[in-house]
Amino acid sequence: MPKYSFRVLLVSACLFVGCDHHPKKRAHLTSVKFRIVAERDDSPLSNRELQVFDGRPEDVRFEFVKTKASAPKHYLTSVTTDAKGFFTLDLSDSSITGFVIQPGLPYDIVRFERSSDIGHTKSADHVRVIRLKKGTRQVFRNDIFDLRRHMVKQIGIDKRETELPFQEILLTARELTKTAQPDLPARSPSAGPAATAKLFLEHLHAGRAADAFQMYAINEKMSKRLVDEERSDLERISVPAKAGTWHLAFIEVHVEGAGAVAVVNEDVKRGQPSFDLDPLYLVRLEGQWWIIPGMTKHDPASVLLSEEEYAVFNSLEQWFKTRKHELKKAKTGA
Repeated sequence: MPKYSFRVLLVSACLFVGCDHHPKKRAHLTSVKFRIVAERDDSPLSNRELQVFDGRPEDVRFEFVKTKASAPKHYLTSVTTDAKGFFTLDLSDSSITGFVIQPGLPYDIVRFERSSDIGHTKSADHVRVIRLKKGTRQVFRNDIFDLRRHMVKQIGIDKRETELPFQEILLTARELTKTAQPDLPARSPSAGPAATAKLFLEHLHAGRAADAFQMYAINEKMSKRLVDEERSDLERISVPAKAGTWHLAFIEVHVEGAGAVAVVNEDVKRGQPSFDLDPLYLVRLEGQWWIIPGMTKHDPASVLLSEEEYAVFNSLEQWFKTRKHELKKAKTGA
């Protein structure tokens, strides 16, 4: 067969079945622009860390006692909104057809799917968002966003359709009802390891031992005796902390994978100035940072980490020892 005939057949095949492997064909999916606002007043969820989950598996459950997905395998990534609530997602993996966005308390999760109509027809080039009447679970419109054409088809409950151009996909986050909200301390919207460690110390210094305890990575397989001991320890140390006779000052944080260590200084002991550095270990579970039980004790085994994750904490321990020596030398000159 002549070479030019082969090229003609190849081009014809691409026109017929599509050549999705070409990078330019998927460019419109690599950085899809979203904006998320609060349902109550349409204000943007500014500078807020959003956890993104694969919404396809049937076993995805979101428990608002811990505000995290039931299994780490569903976690995809984290993104942070800007001051106006904008963020981008890479949707180039067409196998993921449903997404769950978790903005964190006090907001409920937000879902969207990749379909080209209200019949759930799967399409990598479309995003479907269901609009609910404010304050209810009543659907009043379906928005089908065409990512190639940058057009959104709005389908009302009466089946009337309107097509409009769009710049970003709008998501609306509604607040959890009072009965659904867990009795947890408010976390920083962008609750990274540093913000988590600082909030934990803030709770202790204010005498809020119960709130500090809720930030522990408590595993359901931990014995009741151990859990009670951890709670009792926090209650005990929160008393002098609130009185100002004992104080921990946050210095810095070091992150390695799903683990982190915050360097804290006992700058007040028994009411007297002090310099005594301690590690405060943290672990990231399903997208959120938690304090390792035991305060300044190194006890990652309590959250049942894998061998690989345990190795990370051994590395963090070595990092802290080195850093402690450096900071002590800088302080004393010895």
